[in-house]
This record gives sequence, structure tokens and C-alpha cells, in this order.
Amino acid sequence: MSNNSPQIFSDHDKFDGTNWIAWKNMITIAAEVHGAMGYLTGTISNPGTIILHLTPTGTTTTATTTAATSTMSPTSTTPAITLTSPTTQSTVDTPWYSTIPSPSEWKAQNAWSKGLIIYNIRNPVGLGINIMGTVAGAWSSLTSIYDKTTELALLYAQDELQGLRYHDGDNFPNHIAQL
Repeated sequence: MSNNSPQIFSDHDKFDGTNWIAWKNMITIAAEVHGAMGYLTGTISNPGTIILHLTPTGTTTTATTTAATSTMSPTSTTPAITLTSPTTQSTVDTPWYSTIPSPSEWKAQNAWSKGLIIYNIRNPVGLGINIMGTVAGAWSSLTSIYDKTTELALLYAQDELQGLRYHDGDNFPNHIAQL
């Protein structure tokens, strides 16, 4: 597990609501370098969370960090659910990109990843970022707002560009500058 502080961008490069594409690319690269992209996307989930899957008759499922079994007898329509104590965690640190970190590693790496995002936004609360909870929640709140905005801006710019026409007698350097 890395103990380094998250990278903090210059004030010019911090997200301010207008530089989404460039900022998103820098955050993605920084997260990938540290093996933390799974925390941003939520693919590395909190190992303290119990995931319970009920399955059809006579089958058993087991959660990754807390043993959980569920069986359904052929004569009953009510599943029998058994939860046991969390499985023993290794004291050996796992790499950042591990999909099965210990609960303490997950907490530290989630905090590092959230710091990477929050420290590189000029006004996180003002921009509508969910700073409580997991980094995946914060990242999701960003992408749900600004990926859509980016698509709209692209459509608008494309429409504007297609509307530009050069007419005889127009100043050619000015026309090129508009493009």
C-alpha cells in the first residue's frame, strides 16, 4: 500500500467547472499510476460490505469477505440464510490494484483516491460534488453531471462550426480565426 500523498495540481489545472475534459484525463492518469482507478470506478468495493446472493434450489453462494450462504429447500419457498463472521484477513499489504484489499487498506486507499479528486477541485461543494461517502460516489457525481455537459457542449460547438460559411469579399484571416 502506498503512503504517498495524492498529487495536487497547480491552481490553473484544478477543476473549476469549465475544464472537465483536461482535468478528467489528468485525474485518470494519476489514479492509474497509483493503481487506484478501481476505487474511482467502484470496481474495488469495500470488503466490509456484505454481498448476499440468493440462488435457486439447493445451491450455495459465498461472499468474498464475509462468508454468507443461502440455500432454498425444494419443499420451501423461503430461503434459509446463514451469515458467519468475517473471514480472516491477511496482515500482508496487498498492492493498490488488488481487487481484494483488507478493510483497513481499502479505507486508506479510498481516502487517498478521494483526496486526489477533492484536493484538485477549486470548490467541490459549489460544483455539486458528493464529498461524503466513497470516492466512487464522488467520481460518479462528477461524471453524471459533467460528461453530459461535455456532450452538449460538443453538439453546440459542432452546430456552430457547421454554420460558419465563407462568402466572397469576407476577410479570409478572420474566417479562419472563427474556425
